[in-house]
Amino acid sequence: MWVAYSLLTVLFWGLWGFFVKLASRHLHWSHLYVLSNLAAFLLSAYLLATSKEFPRPTVALFYAILAGVTGTAGYLSFILATKTGKISIIVPLTATYPVVTFLLGTFLLREDVHLRHILGMLLAVAGAVLLSL
Repeated sequence: MWVAYSLLTVLFWGLWGFFVKLASRHLHWSHLYVLSNLAAFLLSAYLLATSKEFPRPTVALFYAILAGVTGTAGYLSFILATKTGKISIIVPLTATYPVVTFLLGTFLLREDVHLRHILGMLLAVAGAVLLSL
């Protein structure tokens, strides 16, 4: 099932970047941010309202909040980039964010890394650079 969800993620994020660019042509960055997050908030409110129980305060809840804060910072940066840059360059460049996650997972979580993983990350970065030229 993870493959199907991964492919849906690619589709939705691809559409997301395109729609952000279209909206950024006509909206102030702050309006774009608020309106798009209003839609996300409504979906979040529905998911929370239909969940069986609210999570208790734990370190996992703290990490979830940090994920929201850092995701928001990344989204704001993305919106600002689309105001002046080409989406065909911005998306491939920002798509190299897994390198940060890869490095954090490797060094902080001590996840196993093999040569093929390192080569894959290098190829991903090289591909993003080539697409950005």
